[in-house]
Amino acid sequence: MAISMTKSSTTIKESLLEMAKILLVEDEQSNILVAKAWLDEFGYDYDIAHDGVEAVEKYRTNNYSLVLMDVHMNGLSGYEATQQIRQIEKDMSRAEVPVIAMTALTLIGDQEKCISNGMNDYISKPFSNIELRAKLSHYLKNLKTT
Repeated sequence: MAISMTKSSTTIKESLLEMAKILLVEDEQSNILVAKAWLDEFGYDYDIAHDGVEAVEKYRTNNYSLVLMDVHMNGLSGYEATQQIRQIEKDMSRAEVPVIAMTALTLIGDQEKCISNGMNDYISKPFSNIELRAKLSHYLKNLKTT
């Protein structure tokens, strides 16, 4: 009787989680605490940038699988930071990573504004851990293992 040594789908998903690194860009401490708790619960590795300038610098010098980007920050906004990140990707011939906008604004046209500024998706604050997990799973499911 032969014993199969293939990985289960659960083990493969856990391996992908271990490979994913997220950049959380948020300037409000209370929002950072909530997002950190959920990212820890989900098992993701992450870095935190407290403003758009720090986000761009961290992105330039690190490899991330996904960026969670606060839209409205003092100084460099999430829109501007995302545009600079997209330019870094072009300049350095890097693959485009998903950027998910996080904002308390839910006006008509806000999602379109996020997309037109280089973001891939949008999640409105306050969001639940279920919503966040779904967005992360959607964008990280195709993470390459090579």
